[in-house]
Amino acid sequence: MDALLNRKHQLQNKLDMLHAKKQSKIDQDAQVARNISQHKETLVQLNIDLIGIRTVLIEKRRLIEKLQSEIEIYKKEVIKNAEQKLKTQYIGIVDEMNKIRPSMTFSTFGEFAKLKILIDNNVFNRLEKRLNAKYIQEKEKLKVYILNQIDKRIDGERVLHELVFYMRFLRKYDEYFEEDVIGDYMCSRLLSGFEYHFMSDRESNRLDRPEWFFDFIQQRAKEAKELFEMYENMPGESGSLDVHNGFKRFVSKAMELTEMKSKEVSECNSKQKRNLMLHFGREAIKFCSEMHKKYGIAVGTVSIGDALHKEQTIYFSKRISAIHEMKYRKWFEGYKDVSRECLMYMHGFRMLDTGCMMDDVIRWIVEYNRVFLESLRYVNREEIEVLCRTYSEFEMYKEFLIEQESEIVFDSKLNISVDMPEIEGSKKDVLHYAVQRSLEDVSKFNSESFRMIMKLAANDANNILRILGRFVYNPSGTARNLIVEAGREMDDYRQCVSFSAVRRCFKEKIDEYVLEEVILKHRLDGEQYFELVDMIGRLKELFEDDEWKCEIGCKYVGDIFNGREIDEPLFRIINGLYENET
Repeated sequence: MDALLNRKHQLQNKLDMLHAKKQSKIDQDAQVARNISQHKETLVQLNIDLIGIRTVLIEKRRLIEKLQSEIEIYKKEVIKNAEQKLKTQYIGIVDEMNKIRPSMTFSTFGEFAKLKILIDNNVFNRLEKRLNAKYIQEKEKLKVYILNQIDKRIDGERVLHELVFYMRFLRKYDEYFEEDVIGDYMCSRLLSGFEYHFMSDRESNRLDRPEWFFDFIQQRAKEAKELFEMYENMPGESGSLDVHNGFKRFVSKAMELTEMKSKEVSECNSKQKRNLMLHFGREAIKFCSEMHKKYGIAVGTVSIGDALHKEQTIYFSKRISAIHEMKYRKWFEGYKDVSRECLMYMHGFRMLDTGCMMDDVIRWIVEYNRVFLESLRYVNREEIEVLCRTYSEFEMYKEFLIEQESEIVFDSKLNISVDMPEIEGSKKDVLHYAVQRSLEDVSKFNSESFRMIMKLAANDANNILRILGRFVYNPSGTARNLIVEAGREMDDYRQCVSFSAVRRCFKEKIDEYVLEEVILKHRLDGEQYFELVDMIGRLKELFEDDEWKCEIGCKYVGDIFNGREIDEPLFRIINGLYENET
């Protein structure tokens, strides 16, 4: 029974749930129906709105098409008007340009001003080229005209007032167009004259006549200076153009031409090339001096100096080589001739060649003599004489160089100095500098020779001392042999200008040996004593020297023989030898 009741309750609950769902479904269907009704109403309204929009759109499209048509008509009208205006403007500019006709008078600058305004205001690309071309063409025509007129007044009959007029015209041209025609003109005039006279087959183009070239440059420099000064004095804007720099530029161009001519001379194949270059160099020095004296401008000629230095180096090298092919005794006469010529060259061309040519000459001389002396073995007396002669010749050569410095500077016939500043980097006293350097180099070399002479002299002196070893056994013969051998050995050194030093070496060696090896080691008898006195006397005559230490020792021996006492250390030493002898 309970089960049935439970079942009933379950079914009743289920039925209640189904009724609830049904009612919910009915409510939902009613809501859907209401929504559908609302959507239908909205759709109808949208259709109405769409029809309105389409109507408005059609109207707008019609208006746009009408506006586009009106715009197109307006654009065509505007473009047509603009084209007509530009065409009129273009034609007007062309007409105005054609009306502008620059003349060959001062008023022409007004025409150029009008043309410049047209160029500045122009908006047409094609017309811009025509305007600029006309401006440049007319300006060039004016410049050519002015320069041609100046040329005529310079090269032809010079009418001063006409030349002044056209120089004034040229200055106005330079100021107006902000150019430097006067500077370019003078350089161009110089170059054309140079090409005409010195770059052709004309008679004026001769390498052996450099004075013609420099006279031409001088004449053109004078002409340029006068025209520059005339130009500077013309009425115009003060300081607008630097005339001084213009003339310096002209001089610079002149020096370029000088360098070209110098190169032509230095590269020629003539056998007289060196003489041609020296001639050219002398004329160049005169030219530089005149330029400095007249215009206060120091001009540089570096390449000329370099070419001269190279050529002279070859020349002096050949001279030295030729000297060394001669007999030995003639070398130093040749050295002096070459050195004098070299010093004269250095002094005369010091403004061009700033190198020290004498350094090379001395180096060649010293190196050859060093090799020559090193080849000697001094196994015979003739080689010693050669060494002494060479040393003496070099000492006299040094004196010769000092004399040449004074002669070349102060002898008016040789002094070719010029009035111009020293070139930058050169020695102010090139001759003194060269001589001092030469003296130093020769002295350094000759000091080596002197040391060798003294070494040989010391060796010869030591050989002579062997004779004195027999003095106590044969005093008479030993003294005689010593005097003869010493005189004969020293005779080989008499050609040495420092013979006094050699003689002193022999003297000191003999003096020391006689004192220490004869007087202080042997007790002499009467005969030996008197032979010693005689020998010392003859040595004094031979060496021309009265101060001998051995003479003092010999005197003390005599004092001992005579029973005299001397309060001297040397006497006591000698006396002890005689007291101790049994």
